[in-house]
Amino acid sequence: MYSLQDMGSETKSSQAPGQLLGYSLQVTECLRQLLIASSGTTVSVEVFEDVGLASASDQKTAIQTKSSLTGNPIADRAIDFWKTLSNWIKAIKAGQLTLDGTVFRIHVFVPKSGTIADSFAAAETDMAAEQAIAAAKNELWGAPPKFPKKAGVAEPLRPYLETFFAAEKTTQVQIVKHFTLSFGSGVSRLDLEQLLANKWAPEEMLDHVLDKCLGWVKSQVDSALEKQEPAAITVDTFNREIGAFISKLRFQNILNDFAGDPSQAEVELHKLKIYVRQLELIETEEDEILAAINSYLRAAVNRTEWAKRGLVWENSFDEYEKSLCTLWKNTKKQHDLDHSAEAEEKRGQRLLVECMRQRKPLEGREVPDDFTPGSFHALADVLSVGWHPEYKSVLSGGRKAKK
Repeated sequence: MYSLQDMGSETKSSQAPGQLLGYSLQVTECLRQLLIASSGTTVSVEVFEDVGLASASDQKTAIQTKSSLTGNPIADRAIDFWKTLSNWIKAIKAGQLTLDGTVFRIHVFVPKSGTIADSFAAAETDMAAEQAIAAAKNELWGAPPKFPKKAGVAEPLRPYLETFFAAEKTTQVQIVKHFTLSFGSGVSRLDLEQLLANKWAPEEMLDHVLDKCLGWVKSQVDSALEKQEPAAITVDTFNREIGAFISKLRFQNILNDFAGDPSQAEVELHKLKIYVRQLELIETEEDEILAAINSYLRAAVNRTEWAKRGLVWENSFDEYEKSLCTLWKNTKKQHDLDHSAEAEEKRGQRLLVECMRQRKPLEGREVPDDFTPGSFHALADVLSVGWHPEYKSVLSGGRKAKK
């Protein structure tokens, strides 16, 4: 078994561990490998390569990740491509990687092509690898023995070609023979969603589970870096964590919260809505109004997502709103009887507080904390409920609120 302690002794010296915090695409590729690798495999980030796989039988895969935001990282004269090959040569000389049992891979997050890279990836025998190397050398340096094109190689590319072509023939051949290419679609989240759907998660849970996977993997990597330990995760640990999370989602009687925090622009726009005016009528404090806007917007997102994903029957929302209206009506009547002598604003505040305390289930399932309050505010926005005793008259301009 390839131990984490062993991996720590081979950490790449050319990269400071602190730099890893910004390498989000490496974390993405780490998660991709955790989703597809077999049990017993350890997936690491910047231990012996950008992303590394070490199997239970000590077989390794060294993966260089390329974002390809600009240009083609595997073009024939791409510095990225030849720098990667050069780095592998150096890692082998330094004993950080071995030719025996190592797969060398470049993963590009969008589909790309390069004649030399493609020919290297297609070479599966020593002879095919030798031929591919000779063709590449001829293309870039010209025919031996004079290599007439060599002097014309761009200065930034030159040292990487020198390192690779000057390496021992056996080293060159074995790297090329075990070289592979892999590509994403260009939309990493969609790629991960597909892998996750194939492995585990039903469609209605996909976003929620993927967010958990990404957050958990990043947390594990960040935690290791902060402790100056190898950033490595075993597939079995990952499977246990995410498997338990999915089981919890399946069996708990709760509707998932798909809403994120609203933008400042959305909040500002909603300050003009009727439900906010309703709160202002009873002199609600500013922080409570902002909380109400947040609840309204989050509840709206969840209603849409639950319906779209088939988690809630659409008619159930109508039934839910009717039950809230009934609750509001009964609560208002009780407060009107018990506190008729109080100022209207005070009575409105009492009614608001009582309704905001409610957490009514939907289809018998627990809802996120802000869903019931947000639904009350949605009803207040269409004047189906209100907080001021005479809210309809005041808002329509028929009378002024009493002080």
